Amino acid sequence: MSINPQLKIIADHLRSSCFLIADGVLPSNEGRGYVLRRIMRRAMLQSYKLGKKQPIMHLLVDTLITEMGEAYPELIRAKATIIDTLFFEEQKFLETLEKGIKILDEAPINNQQLSGEIAFKLYDTYGFPLDLTQKICHEKNLTVNVKEFELAMQQQKERARNNWVGSGEVAEDDFFFTLKQQFGDTQHCYHQATMSAGKILAIIVDNKLLASIDSHLFSSVSTAFVVLDKTPFYATSGGQKGDDGNIIMSTDYHPNLHYQSLVNCLDIGETKKVAGGLFLHPITDCRGKFCVGDNIISLVNQRNRQLRAQNHSATHLLHKALKQVLGSAITQKGSNVDAKQFTFDFNFNRAMTASEIDLVEELINFYIRQNSPVNTKTMHIDEAKNSGAEALFGEKYDAMVRVVAMGPSQELCGGTHVLSTGNIGLIKIITENGVAAGIRRITAKSGFYALQHLKMQEQKLNHLLASLKIKQQFDDIKSNNSEFLAKQIGFDESSFFSNENQQQIISAEQQKSMLQVLGDTAKIGLDIQQQLKQKDKQILNLKQQIWKQQINTINKINQNNICLAYHIFSDADANDLRNILKIWQDHNKIPYLIAFFGEQGDKVNILVAVNGLDFDAGSIVAKLVDLLGGKGGGGKKDIAMGAGNNINNINKAIDYLQKLL
Repeated sequence: MSINPQLKIIADHLRSSCFLIADGVLPSNEGRGYVLRRIMRRAMLQSYKLGKKQPIMHLLVDTLITEMGEAYPELIRAKATIIDTLFFEEQKFLETLEKGIKILDEAPINNQQLSGEIAFKLYDTYGFPLDLTQKICHEKNLTVNVKEFELAMQQQKERARNNWVGSGEVAEDDFFFTLKQQFGDTQHCYHQATMSAGKILAIIVDNKLLASIDSHLFSSVSTAFVVLDKTPFYATSGGQKGDDGNIIMSTDYHPNLHYQSLVNCLDIGETKKVAGGLFLHPITDCRGKFCVGDNIISLVNQRNRQLRAQNHSATHLLHKALKQVLGSAITQKGSNVDAKQFTFDFNFNRAMTASEIDLVEELINFYIRQNSPVNTKTMHIDEAKNSGAEALFGEKYDAMVRVVAMGPSQELCGGTHVLSTGNIGLIKIITENGVAAGIRRITAKSGFYALQHLKMQEQKLNHLLASLKIKQQFDDIKSNNSEFLAKQIGFDESSFFSNENQQQIISAEQQKSMLQVLGDTAKIGLDIQQQLKQKDKQILNLKQQIWKQQINTINKINQNNICLAYHIFSDADANDLRNILKIWQDHNKIPYLIAFFGEQGDKVNILVAVNGLDFDAGSIVAKLVDLLGGKGGGGKKDIAMGAGNNINNINKAIDYLQKLL
């Protein structure tokens, strides 16, 4: 019995796709991700040819896991991510396919050949690979003008090159590599100390080596750096921002040093690393004079060092928590660790739910409360990987690596960290959003800044409650805290957290109480909304009574069998004018041209309506808006609206309406 070759292609490519996704690869437009996308789309195209117009590959994952899950358990652990990735990618591909096929169907064909320009448009605009266009054309007995396609591609590359003006980085690299050959790698001690003695090896001012720098010279330069023989400053790498601080003369140092009293002092900004291991200390301010060969003391800004260390350790715990909640296929795709907050990028094909974010945050804070020691150990990279340490894809590692372990997390990392997880204090996730296809970003704060964020949110809430005069109602809603934690199971006090399941962290009674509290809180807001709706209804009823009285005094001009009605209403917004029109229509069935104006401070709202006459309300409103100093406006031929800012020109607007008659 022969098997349809298309089914073989789907099976082979599905297997390859699932294995790659389980290894942490996600579809993208470059590198391994691009290879994965091409493999997936080959299978998806065959599925489409078989008449499947809806995503289907994700439905085959269970069968693959049944056949191969025992031999490759990563498939089981990454099942959810695999299914989400396949579904999301196939859905996008089918949309792309529909657009591309429509363009191909409508494209002009000369001598049974599709032009290369159209093929390139499909590639450049819709992400349609050339080979896919060729396959579709082949089924229609058509060819693609590949030479034209390649020419269009070359022109695109030339345009890109011409638009790129360059940054001078190549010349800078040569300059720094020459310095590296002269001085070698900077000796560092940032894992052991925040202060160290050293010597100035070089002073770089606007990419030139100088013998000295002083406050007068510094005031007129663009960039200035110092190179030291030894430094306690951490240089930006691995997503963590470099240390800042000060460099002073060694002769000026004493235990009771005061910054303001220093005659000679360099303020150092974010330390960078170039040419592999040469540390550059950027000068952001200079007092006094410093020369090459001076003996100095380097002083790291310890507050910022600690804050960055807290945030960096928090990223490790966040990485672990995300794997626990979303699946083991989650991998870090980038981070930006600074003193006030940090961001963490990871692979995931959808927005996290509120409950998932809450659970991740709960887990991290549990890891923090465990106050586990942060242990570091240097070992061979193979030994580190065999021990289970997480290595980040895309990072370059030496043969000997530093393994950082804290609580349940173990990663290869060269950054600075806290001494124990308890030093982090707490973590608060601020936002979770998408930054690219299949890549999500979490922004969070830890320690002091997390607490300040929560305090500010609390103060904002209190001010809002006070302004609404409902603070007492809010405070009266209480939760039952007597059974906050689930009953202990086992000997040591953290054993009931052993599987890190929120259901075992918070008791069922407490969860029920929390839901009741949230429901009661929401009811306060719903009650206020209902009260406001009732008041709005009462206000509208009062307005309608006034409008009915004013309807009888509306200005009317009858000329040439045309009735022009206009009136200026006080404190009437656009919605009010629509309600007034309804009242007018209920009492007047004759052909008419209406212009209602509603004054609101310096603004004037405009409504024009036409019934049974040969006028265009949209054109009239456009003219009135212009006369009243507004912009835009419009609507249908029988009714249109707009607004202006020059209330003094209402009489001119009325003159224009009268001239229409």
